[in-house]
Amino acid sequence: MADDWWYLSFCDPKAPRGTQFLSACFVRGRTNRDAFQNASNLGCNPGPHAEVISSGPYVHEYIMGKVPVNYRERPLTKEIMVHQLGWALESIFRGPAR
Repeated sequence: MADDWWYLSFCDPKAPRGTQFLSACFVRGRTNRDAFQNASNLGCNPGPHAEVISSGPYVHEYIMGKVPVNYRERPLTKEIMVHQLGWALESIFRGPAR
Protein backbone atom coordinates (compact mmCIF):
# COMPACT_ATOMS: atom_id res chain seq x y z
CA MET A 1 0.00 0.00 0.00
CA ALA A 2 1.43 3.35 -1.05
CA ASP A 3 1.54 6.28 1.32
CA ASP A 4 -1.07 8.99 0.79
CA TRP A 5 -0.45 12.73 0.66
CA TRP A 6 -1.54 14.69 3.72
CA TYR A 7 -1.80 18.41 4.33
CA LEU A 8 -0.85 19.34 7.90
CA SER A 9 -1.29 22.81 9.35
CA PHE A 10 0.29 23.78 12.67
CA CYS A 11 -1.15 26.56 14.79
CA ASP A 12 -1.01 28.16 18.22
CA PRO A 13 -4.61 28.38 19.41
CA LYS A 14 -3.59 30.68 22.26
CA ALA A 15 -2.10 33.32 19.95
CA PRO A 16 -4.15 36.38 19.01
CA ARG A 17 -6.55 35.97 16.12
CA GLY A 18 -4.77 36.38 12.79
CA THR A 19 -1.43 35.20 14.21
CA GLN A 20 -2.28 31.59 15.06
CA PHE A 21 -0.82 30.00 11.90
CA LEU A 22 2.71 28.68 12.46
CA SER A 23 3.49 26.49 9.46
CA ALA A 24 2.11 23.86 7.13
CA CYS A 25 3.35 21.04 4.95
CA PHE A 26 2.39 18.41 2.41
CA VAL A 27 3.79 15.05 3.51
CA ARG A 28 3.28 11.38 2.78
CA GLY A 29 2.03 8.85 5.30
CA ARG A 30 -0.17 5.81 5.62
CA THR A 31 -1.98 7.20 8.64
CA ASN A 32 -2.39 10.56 10.36
CA ARG A 33 0.23 9.46 12.89
CA ASP A 34 2.71 8.56 10.11
CA ALA A 35 2.13 11.90 8.40
CA PHE A 36 2.64 13.77 11.67
CA GLN A 37 5.86 11.85 12.40
CA ASN A 38 7.16 12.49 8.88
CA ALA A 39 6.35 16.20 9.24
CA SER A 40 8.22 16.32 12.54
CA ASN A 41 11.22 14.52 11.02
CA LEU A 42 11.31 17.09 8.22
CA GLY A 43 11.22 20.03 10.65
CA CYS A 44 7.68 21.06 9.74
CA ASN A 45 6.36 20.82 13.31
CA PRO A 46 7.27 24.10 15.02
CA GLY A 47 7.12 22.76 18.55
CA PRO A 48 5.45 20.70 21.24
CA HIS A 49 2.68 23.22 21.91
CA ALA A 50 1.51 23.49 18.32
CA GLU A 51 -1.82 21.94 17.41
CA VAL A 52 -2.15 20.16 14.11
CA ILE A 53 -5.03 20.23 11.68
CA SER A 54 -4.87 17.39 9.21
CA SER A 55 -6.55 17.18 5.83
CA GLY A 56 -5.89 13.82 4.40
CA PRO A 57 -5.44 11.37 3.15
CA TYR A 58 -7.83 12.89 0.63
CA VAL A 59 -5.25 15.33 -0.73
CA HIS A 60 -5.52 13.49 -4.00
CA GLU A 61 -3.01 13.27 -6.79
CA TYR A 62 -4.86 15.92 -8.84
CA ILE A 63 -4.03 18.57 -6.24
CA MET A 64 -0.54 17.23 -5.61
CA GLY A 65 0.09 17.37 -9.35
CA LYS A 66 -0.34 21.14 -9.05
CA VAL A 67 1.82 21.57 -5.95
CA PRO A 68 5.38 22.18 -7.15
CA VAL A 69 7.83 19.53 -5.98
CA ASN A 70 9.89 22.16 -4.13
CA TYR A 71 6.85 22.86 -1.89
CA ARG A 72 6.41 19.23 -0.83
CA GLU A 73 7.80 17.66 2.33
CA ARG A 74 9.15 20.90 3.79
CA PRO A 75 7.89 23.60 6.17
CA LEU A 76 5.73 26.20 4.44
CA THR A 77 5.25 29.72 5.76
CA LYS A 78 2.03 31.71 5.73
CA GLU A 79 3.50 33.84 2.94
CA ILE A 80 4.01 30.79 0.73
CA MET A 81 0.63 29.31 1.59
CA VAL A 82 -1.32 32.50 0.89
CA HIS A 83 0.57 34.06 -2.01
CA GLN A 84 1.94 31.06 -3.85
CA LEU A 85 -0.32 28.14 -2.96
CA GLY A 86 -3.61 29.80 -2.04
CA TRP A 87 -5.44 28.02 -4.84
CA ALA A 88 -4.26 24.65 -3.49
CA LEU A 89 -5.65 25.41 -0.05
CA GLU A 90 -9.05 26.22 -1.49
CA SER A 91 -9.04 22.89 -3.35
CA ILE A 92 -8.00 20.96 -0.26
CA PHE A 93 -10.67 22.37 1.99
CA ARG A 94 -13.40 21.85 -0.59
CA GLY A 95 -12.46 18.18 -0.57
CA PRO A 96 -12.01 15.77 -3.45
CA ALA A 97 -13.66 16.47 -6.77
CA ARG A 98 -16.90 14.61 -7.08
